Amino acid sequence: MKYITSIFLLFLSLSTCFGQEGDFFNQEVKKHFLIVCSTKDYSTALEKANSISEDLKLKLDLRKLLRNDDDLGLTWEKTDCEGDGWEYPCYIPRGRYDDGEYVSVEWSNGYQGFSEGYYIVIISSQFEYNEKIKTLLNKTKEFVPSAYVKSSMIYMGCMH
Repeated sequence: MKYITSIFLLFLSLSTCFGQEGDFFNQEVKKHFLIVCSTKDYSTALEKANSISEDLKLKLDLRKLLRNDDDLGLTWEKTDCEGDGWEYPCYIPRGRYDDGEYVSVEWSNGYQGFSEGYYIVIISSQFEYNEKIKTLLNKTKEFVPSAYVKSSMIYMGCMH
């Protein structure tokens, strides 16, 4: 009985340690996003994404996302959502293992601290606010003076 009690207490202490948020095992990381447009209109965001892609010679990657008129804003096709074990509609914001410089249209509700209900055109997502993103910001301001960098915590843990 003493052995079972010891095992139980060990398990309880480990589950308490791993079950709390904190620096020990934080599943969210801070990412920096270079944003050139935020709008309530998907067509406007798409036009801006196409034009800035041409202006800056950056790849346009819409990540196979489609407009969704529900609160979700954007989604993958039903077969893609269900194929990954998610309910349809589904949306995962840019910033999970896909950092880099390319143009995409995203849904602001997917980002902590962003105003909700906007389609945002992102041209860079980076782990650090470094020279790379600063240089691209300066170059971008030649075409879009209102461009800016904003950060958000992005969930990096398991999605199933």
